[in-house]
Amino acid sequence: MTNRITKDSTVEEVMMQLGVGKGEELRESQKRKNTLEKFAQLRSRKPETTLKIEDQPTAFVQVEEEVEEFLNITVTSRQFEQQITDLPQEYHDYLVQRAMTGHEVGHVLYSDYSALEHFMQKCKEDELQNEGIDENMAEQYQDMFQFFYNALEDGAIERYLADDFRVGEELVHLRATLHEDNYFGKEYTIGEGETEYHYPFFFAVMVAVMNLGVYDNGELWKLLDENNEKHFFAKRGQEVEKQMFEDDCLPKIRKEIPKIQSETDSYKRTERIYELWKEVRKFLNRSTTPGRAELQTEMNNSESDSYIDGVPENLSPAHGDQEKEPIPVSGSGSGGDEEVEEGGKEEDQTFGEERGDKAKNGHENEGVGSSAEEKAEQGIQAEAKQDQGDWSEEIEEIINALGAGDGVEEIMVAEDGSVDTARLKEAKKQSKRTSRLFARRLRHMTKDKTIRNKERGNFDSRALIPAERGSTRCFKQTKEGDDKDYRCMIVLDRSGSMSGRIEDVELAAGAIAWGLENNGVDTSILDTESSQTTLSKPFGVDADSFKQKIFAGRCSGGTPLTGTMKFARQRMSRGKGDVPFAIVVTDGRPRNEDNFKEQVRKANFPVLGLYLTNNKESVQDQLSLYDKAVVAGHDDDVNQILINLINQIIF
Repeated sequence: MTNRITKDSTVEEVMMQLGVGKGEELRESQKRKNTLEKFAQLRSRKPETTLKIEDQPTAFVQVEEEVEEFLNITVTSRQFEQQITDLPQEYHDYLVQRAMTGHEVGHVLYSDYSALEHFMQKCKEDELQNEGIDENMAEQYQDMFQFFYNALEDGAIERYLADDFRVGEELVHLRATLHEDNYFGKEYTIGEGETEYHYPFFFAVMVAVMNLGVYDNGELWKLLDENNEKHFFAKRGQEVEKQMFEDDCLPKIRKEIPKIQSETDSYKRTERIYELWKEVRKFLNRSTTPGRAELQTEMNNSESDSYIDGVPENLSPAHGDQEKEPIPVSGSGSGGDEEVEEGGKEEDQTFGEERGDKAKNGHENEGVGSSAEEKAEQGIQAEAKQDQGDWSEEIEEIINALGAGDGVEEIMVAEDGSVDTARLKEAKKQSKRTSRLFARRLRHMTKDKTIRNKERGNFDSRALIPAERGSTRCFKQTKEGDDKDYRCMIVLDRSGSMSGRIEDVELAAGAIAWGLENNGVDTSILDTESSQTTLSKPFGVDADSFKQKIFAGRCSGGTPLTGTMKFARQRMSRGKGDVPFAIVVTDGRPRNEDNFKEQVRKANFPVLGLYLTNNKESVQDQLSLYDKAVVAGHDDDVNQILINLINQIIF
């Protein structure tokens, strides 16, 4: 993605692009990683929580082994196709990744892996007590219970997250993306472009759990619809299986899901899930197509440990063993102890059905809830402000300057690079001295001055003798100090020829920017890089927020000084400072000296020049292009020369 600002850009578009590296999408960027990690740390109440974005099938959370807690979250950079929405792609990506992060935080907060491990072991032990069940089969039923548990636990934690952290819209959007037209049934091609979905008994159970407990994509009702010709129970004993499922198994699942989701104790919730599993297991015993073998085939062919493609991975031994107790859940129900009265609450919509309806109703009203799109837009804009401050007003000023009709219609925004830590520290060190020097000059300028020997004003006690002798000049007047509002534009030559001096230039520019900022002088830094005008630091934000652009050692291409000066003039003419000035640091001549001189002449502010060369005689004729200019050799202190230059003409 190219970070470019044109006269036709919008503030929102530019804010979305900022902080995205070359060849990256926003969903892959360091900026997105920082945003999601901060969200995870805040929501998990664990500042040590880490998050990374990788090319994985989906999201998962792993244990930090030293502390035996779920702390390390991975979110996929994969792009998912929208199913029932038509949001801008950046908004869709944001909602999906934020929801996945929230989902994994839910496991960090609410899930009890040790409880799952206990009941998985109990499941295996119970299976081995059954006649005809060997070790391999017991482990396969254990896998089935794990899928069953994870789907029910997902519904529970997402309900808690929606209640506690107001991420319901994001989670509904994620589920709509993952489940609409993505079925649990085994897909078979029966003709040209025609498909059917067959459901072994366990697959039908998982459909019920998903549609009632997590998200209703209509698959359950298609399976139960006698007139549906695409979704049906596995062939053998089809009607018997369907009858047993519909009359006996499904009512138990529907009745138990609200109790499971209302159980706020994570161990008891896992226990409830296992008790329901034992009931389901009885039906699997009676089924002619229980689905055990079919599930193993699905698992062997899957890229991830998920109960359906794209869904965040199951909690499993592969993710480590968490010792920490889950936090109590607040505001999510009574604890699951109330019985559902006959003919009462079980007829109400379940959590999954409510979410499915919300998605579909939202789609009919142009989006899975317009609030989700609004949250995505706000989130992406906040994301840009988080790392680099809120410079949306400055972006608007830049766009207006580019559209001023003076020939410059676009500038680039510098890409982030690896910061030279030593140079950064040295710049901050030098900035303290620079700041003190500027502060001293500013105090001198702003200090009120006393003018003596006046015929009017306040009586001057020092003039008693002249007064006694009849002098009328025995008064003094106070002249207020010159309190000016300065603004500085620094233009750095980052052409290929600067490769030997760029470290010195960055060091001096950073020190000057910090020194001025510490004294209330707003600064901006423009570069000439890759033969283009490039913005390294805008007005209105501190230099520290843009250190990855300022101290990255970038230099390449030619030196479009005239165009860069033209934009600087356009931008500065719209500035708020009473006393704007610009500094150009370069080692070369403008391509067209007359055109450059004309831009300097048109500027309504001083333009200072600093030439970097050992051959000072060769650039003497260039010094007249500026209001004031000096030359610095390789052994000269560039920072001190810049300080002296600024002091001469500004202070």
